[in-house]
Amino acid sequence: MPQRAASAVNRKISWSWQLKIELLDVVPTVWRRLVVPETVTLPILHRVFQAAVGWTNSHLHEFAIGGVRYSEPDPDFDEELHVDERNVELQKALGMDARCFDTSMRSERA
Repeated sequence: MPQRAASAVNRKISWSWQLKIELLDVVPTVWRRLVVPETVTLPILHRVFQAAVGWTNSHLHEFAIGGVRYSEPDPDFDEELHVDERNVELQKALGMDARCFDTSMRSERA
């Protein structure tokens, strides 16, 4: 469940997201708690997730946030269904009221 925390630097407020990531269909439950800046881009967030669970980025992924699917551009998938994640910041994708979002693997990389 994302939560926001503020920190003041030179009177400028910057926000961070506290994220709890949990692997589905794994027993016992595997989860991690992460704090990331609101300006983190989705590709960087994906790398943070990979490092947090010890994965090696061997699958494509997508984020499903507020009914929008974000991913890296891939000619093998229907581009109309996905928004290019490369310049999307977490704060803009989530908005102020978000409580959760999903990320998933799509297919093996060649």
